[in-house]
Amino acid sequence: MRSRLRPGLDAGLRRICSIIAHNLRRLLDMKTLTDLGWNECKFIEGEPDADALFCAEPAIAGRPYCARHHARAYKAPMIPRSLAAKIRHTADAETPKAPRVEPDIASEVVF
Repeated sequence: MRSRLRPGLDAGLRRICSIIAHNLRRLLDMKTLTDLGWNECKFIEGEPDADALFCAEPAIAGRPYCARHHARAYKAPMIPRSLAAKIRHTADAETPKAPRVEPDIASEVVF
């Protein structure tokens, strides 16, 4: 059966339905703390309360989170560009310049 919607709108609806289906699958795969296994991701989805749900994807060996949540939990803090530029400028100004050494003419003479 062909859709009577415009092609752009039809593609948009398909994309929205795909996102909803993906999120529903993730929601159905989530577990409570008592159902969570030792090797499942312990990242809390939503508010941490008594009824909290956890990701429950397979965790990285020796880590509490799956790869996606590990990257999210342990990412480096962001430094604003203006502050990073100041830090770089200060470091460049404080770095001592090596003295220029003139070549020894006697060492360049070939016999």
